[in-house]
Amino acid sequence: MDHVRLVRSDLAFSAYTFDHQIVIPTYNLDLLQDVRLQFWGEPSQQHTTYGVYPVDIKFNLGGVDLTKWIHEEILNKIAARAASSDEYNSGMQEKLNIARQMGAAYGNPNIDEEEEVVERLANLANPGALLTQFGERKDFGWGGAFHPFNHLFKSIQIPPISLAKVLEAHNAANPQNELSPLDTPTMRISTGPLGTVATGVDLAAGRLVILAELRFHNTLKDEFERIENELNDLRDQILIELQLINDAVGPNGDFAFALTDLETEIQTIKDDSADTLAELKSQSQQLSALKTAVSELKTAVGRL
Repeated sequence: MDHVRLVRSDLAFSAYTFDHQIVIPTYNLDLLQDVRLQFWGEPSQQHTTYGVYPVDIKFNLGGVDLTKWIHEEILNKIAARAASSDEYNSGMQEKLNIARQMGAAYGNPNIDEEEEVVERLANLANPGALLTQFGERKDFGWGGAFHPFNHLFKSIQIPPISLAKVLEAHNAANPQNELSPLDTPTMRISTGPLGTVATGVDLAAGRLVILAELRFHNTLKDEFERIENELNDLRDQILIELQLINDAVGPNGDFAFALTDLETEIQTIKDDSADTLAELKSQSQQLSALKTAVSELKTAVGRL
């Protein structure tokens, strides 16, 4: 399993804070495989902009605006999730219920207006079609509360996006300006294009929660796989040897044939021994008869 480090940041935007930096840890960058991101908007907690959500969030890496490719990845994940519309509607209802409970403390005291916004957005069904940018306030309820951006990865439960995949898409479209988190480990996140100051309905306000899941290659995994492969090879070799032994001692194996040959040879020796013994017995009988004849001859000669 790869090593995983989780980094959570809560970034607040205000009149003098238009962007923030997210630094990818610089240790073991050669082992860094991917950074998986989740992010969504939260309301401002500052008195002058209380309840206002962020607008037009941009992601910049190495001086390059990656928002387009991140946006495309988000839209693909929303489209691939059949439950995304229901989850979006559920998230809006949850925020609406909170607004009802807060009463006068909620930014817009006219809750009926908020209910109309939720009903209108719910009828549009597809949250991806509404997500033209990361955060928008106009036509999305008080402070932009009901914009799909503020429901990503919470109510709309899409999986994290892969920074490696985003960079792959960018690099394919820009082969002369390829990016890598190894070369540019700092990401700048801004409200509106980097280096600009928005006013009016798009003024800098609200908060962005971002979760970064850093995945580092586990070198122990390589060593484990090497040992596992060696053990598997040894196991296979043992099984081959055992099969050879099994075949050899089987009814048609070399041991069986050798035993049969040995039994045949022993039987041949037994048969030859029996024949030899019978011949010796016959010769013994002949010798005995010859001795008897000689004795009778001696007796006859003595009588003369």
